[in-house]
Amino acid sequence: MHQGGILSPYLFGFYIRNIIDVITSVRRPIGYNVSGEMINLLCYADDIVLLSPSWLGLQMLTDKLHVFAADVNMAFSVSKNVCMVLTH
Repeated sequence: MHQGGILSPYLFGFYIRNIIDVITSVRRPIGYNVSGEMINLLCYADDIVLLSPSWLGLQMLTDKLHVFAADVNMAFSVSKNVCMVLTH
């Protein structure tokens, strides 16, 4: 798929929905509880944020994403990845 291709929007939507399904279906409760909902993923356009209260949980979500990407021959831009730790 290349940028500007006629199928690009359709394929992007197809893959992003699958990514959302893979990450949000994690059986272990990894993420943040917001009003009874477990939130472990935020998406906006082509940006994805994985959320976890622990390094282990974040690694598990990253591993799930890596396996999914390998299965569908998808690559992520490593130079644009950021890890942020928030404390209170």
